[in-house]
Order: sequence, then C-alpha cells, then structure tokens
Amino acid sequence: MIAAYLAGAAAFCLLIYRFARSGYPGVRYTWCLSACLATGMALTTPGAVELLDRGHSVPMLTTLASDCLKISALGFLVLFLGALRGATRRHGAVLVMTLVVVVAEVVLFLLAAPRPVGGDLVVAPGRTGVFTAYLAVFVASGLAGLLVFTVAIGATVRRVSGPLRVGLILTTAGGVTGICWVVWTVSDIVALVRDGRIVLAEDAISAVLGVTAIGLSAVGATVGLWHSSLAALGRARRARREYARLEPLWLLVSSAAPGVVLEPGLRVRFRNAEFALYRRIIEIRDGYLALRDHIPLTVADPTPAGEAGMLVAAAEASRTGRRYRPPDQHSPSDHRPPRRSDATATAETAWLGQVSDAIRILSPARASQPTARTGSSPHQQA
Repeated sequence: MIAAYLAGAAAFCLLIYRFARSGYPGVRYTWCLSACLATGMALTTPGAVELLDRGHSVPMLTTLASDCLKISALGFLVLFLGALRGATRRHGAVLVMTLVVVVAEVVLFLLAAPRPVGGDLVVAPGRTGVFTAYLAVFVASGLAGLLVFTVAIGATVRRVSGPLRVGLILTTAGGVTGICWVVWTVSDIVALVRDGRIVLAEDAISAVLGVTAIGLSAVGATVGLWHSSLAALGRARRARREYARLEPLWLLVSSAAPGVVLEPGLRVRFRNAEFALYRRIIEIRDGYLALRDHIPLTVADPTPAGEAGMLVAAAEASRTGRRYRPPDQHSPSDHRPPRRSDATATAETAWLGQVSDAIRILSPARASQPTARTGSSPHQQA
C-alpha cells in the first residue's frame, strides 16, 4: 500500500511540475487548484486516514489538512480569475487572505479537538460551537470565492466566441458544481448540531460533486490545449470523406491519363488525409489538362452535370484515340476550367465533388472500380 501511495505521489508531483511551468498563469492556477482539491479529497479516504493518522498526539490531522487544501484551492480559484482579468497586483492580497483563513481554521480545529470514534468525527459537548464555527468559516469562504468566480466568468460568456467561449462555459459549470459541493457541507453542520458527530469519510455525493467540479474546471481552463487537436481530427475526417467522394472523378481521369497519378499505392489515414485530398485534386486537374485535346469543342455547359458529361466524352475519345484539335494548335486557355469568384480550396473541393457525384450517376460502372487506397493503380485499372 505504501509503495502505491509513493508511486502516485511521484506521478502527481511530476504532473504539477509540468503545468506549473506553463507560460500562461491561468493554466498554472487551475492545475494547482485541481491538485489541492484532489489531494484534499484523497486525504479523507479510509486508507489515507488509516495510514497517516497513526502515532500523532493531535488526532484528525488528515481532516484538517484536507480542509486547508480545499481552502487553498479556493485561493487559487480567485487567482485564476485575476489572471483572466489581468489584475495581477491583487495576487498578494488574495494570498494573505487565504493564509488568514487557513490559520483561523487551524486554530478553531485545535480548540475544538475533534476525535474519531467508530468511523465518525466526534466533538465534546462544550466544544460543539467551536467546531460549528470551524465548519461555518469553511462554508462562508468557499461560497464567497466560488460565487465571485462563477458570476464573473458567467458574465463574460456572451462576449466571446469559439474555443474561449466553450472553455468559459465549462469553467462556469465547474464553479456552479463547486458551489453545490460547498453547500453540501451544511449537512455536516446540521449533523453536528443534532447528533454531536459527523461522518468522517467523504460521502458519495460530496465526492461526485468535487470530482465533477475538478474535471469541468480543468477541461475548461485547458480548452486551448485540446481544441486544436479536436479541430485537426475534424478536418481529417472531412478530408477522408471528400477524398472518397472524389473517387469516381479521379478514376475517370486517371484511367484515361495514368501519368497524372503521383503515388498509386497511397494509403489514406487520418494523419495524411488532408495531404491526400490536395494531391487527389491536383491529379484531377492534371487529368483535365491531359484530356483537353479530346474534349469536344461544342461542349459549353457550366454546370457540374455538363462538366461531368464533357469528361466522360473526353475519356471515351481518349480511349479510341479521337482528337478534336491537334496538340500543337491549342492555346493555353483552351478547355481551361472556368474561373469562379469563390476560387478557394474549399470551393474547389465542393465543385469537384459535385462533378464526381454527377459522374457516379452517368457512369456507375466506373464509380464501382477499386480505389488506389487498396493498392491498385490506374495503370492496372486501365
């Protein structure tokens, strides 16, 4: 058991060190907040209590350490809010106030002198008021910090957009969950006044609320770290979908002009999906140029269906060797695709996708041929 605790502590310290060196103060404060909350909750587990509370003249030190860590977490929460607002000059005052609350909690705890009895925390009848004040200070400081933080963060959600807004919404949700977690501590005050004892271990509801608050806050504060990865994954999925959509058009031009294929055996994966899509578009446009001598001169339909019919006719003419103009008698502008006002990579992909859809309808036999992703090449298909 001790070895497991030591391994977990080493990994935990490494994690804190990694994020404490982050360039943005808000990230450091958020991870310090999460570390304090996680450690505070871990100290209230039965295994930690049994291991750490042995041989001390002052009982219940794990409970005191847990509550002090939770109060420190609220201090880091206020520091995080100051980092968002750029109010770094007040960090010293926040640290002093947090230290004062921690010292007050330590004094009240030592005066109350609670002791464990049968898995419960028991206070002598004459000291119930002192321990009630201890719990009240904890609840008041927690509510004050969380309410200020949640209101301030929630007020800025409508002013921003994109990943920052997502992060603020998640962080606000974490603040609301934290408020519920602190309010749940009132049940301990009620139990103490009524029975003179409270349950020592953290109950299931409190644990769930605490873990949820930690998770939402951490995810919201680090949205910039994982949003770019999710965006890249989304682009890769779209690229794979567009790559497959262009397959009938690519098969048509590459079968008629095999020399345009740059890498016949290219396998499309998430890491190279965008590159593969751009390469396929280039190969298709090279195929347009290779077929320009075989395009009927009377074709002038600017719609995707018209362009698809033109390419099907050109591919058939290329197969039979029919040319509508000798290679040395055309100008560079002959049969060049018409210019469009939205000539961007996205618009080009969308246009060629429509042409490919039309070819799939006009020539379903070609659309069902094997693709180069499985290792077959246009040379073999031809």
